Amino acid sequence: MASALSAQDNVPLRISVEAGGADWSGEPDTRWNIRQDVNSYGANLYADPVHAGSEGSFQYIGIKPEFTLWKGRVYVGTGLRFSTAYEFLGNISEGEQSYFFLRRQGHEAVEFYRIRSIEETVNHLSVPLEISLVVLGYRSNWQLYVKAGSEIGMKVYGKTHIRFRNPEMNPYAQELLDDADIRLNRFYSTLYGTIGLRLTQRNGIRYSAEVIIPSRYLTKDNFSVVTPQEFSGAQFSISFPIQLFIGKSSF
Repeated sequence: MASALSAQDNVPLRISVEAGGADWSGEPDTRWNIRQDVNSYGANLYADPVHAGSEGSFQYIGIKPEFTLWKGRVYVGTGLRFSTAYEFLGNISEGEQSYFFLRRQGHEAVEFYRIRSIEETVNHLSVPLEISLVVLGYRSNWQLYVKAGSEIGMKVYGKTHIRFRNPEMNPYAQELLDDADIRLNRFYSTLYGTIGLRLTQRNGIRYSAEVIIPSRYLTKDNFSVVTPQEFSGAQFSISFPIQLFIGKSSF
């Protein structure tokens, strides 16, 4: 059994399909001028400034070849990844009847708008570069490993939406978006690390699960609603030895 697994580990090339997601920790972007002394209201009109909070998350899918080095102890992978990020600024705990005040300097006086939420969706197409090292179970079908990665990507879609407390205020949404001067960075990059566990079957198919340790964006202005400080989450992948596609006779 050990020799069979060792042979599978020495396969020079694998094709991996991955999916994952993460949550951000961060703060509301400073371009949104939220009234600080009366920040939000719940359904019972009780004012509480902590209710207007922010949250963000992203999900992604990808495919990448993985190259084997050092007799299967090290893997280097790169490929293509598509991700969707979602950001939310609003009253997270009080539901649909809650709102906060957004302040805007009008032509003659300061104006206040009752806002339910500000939401944003951003899609990126990126190229990751990852290197992983097996730390336990080198000759076992169960392996514990660590991974370091970096990602360079390009924005392919971005949309910011303001939800007012009163729907009749919707025509003013574009004015508020223009005042916020939303200019998302076309390019972004990240630096991240994971700890993973994988199972290799006798036919060489490998199942992996990873925990993304707190990681960071290297670029700025990738999002306009939440300014992410770090992110953490999970990733799952399945990798196939290349001979499953082109025949064992080639190796």
